[in-house]
Amino acid sequence: MESIAGVGSELRPGKLADARRRIDPGIPGAEVTAALGLPSFAVKTQGSSEHSIWTYYFADGTLTVNLTDDRVARVSTSFGPPRIPKSRRPPAGSVE
Repeated sequence: MESIAGVGSELRPGKLADARRRIDPGIPGAEVTAALGLPSFAVKTQGSSEHSIWTYYFADGTLTVNLTDDRVARVSTSFGPPRIPKSRRPPAGSVE
């Protein structure tokens, strides 16, 4: 269940502003991954259209890419240290 909440997502190398300059609305998802690599965290829904949200965490901020039918529909940025969810579960092997 934690995986769908992005727990333990990794930081991507580089800077948020540099990553943002590499992508634009309308490009296919394959161009995004070619430019930025795999997202730190991704979710997808399917219906009459496929909708995906790819989140890229950088040390200086978060880039969120919304895709519809594998094309970038919207890109948003949030500058400042990312808030990556942490596990609430006790470490494996610990006794409470």
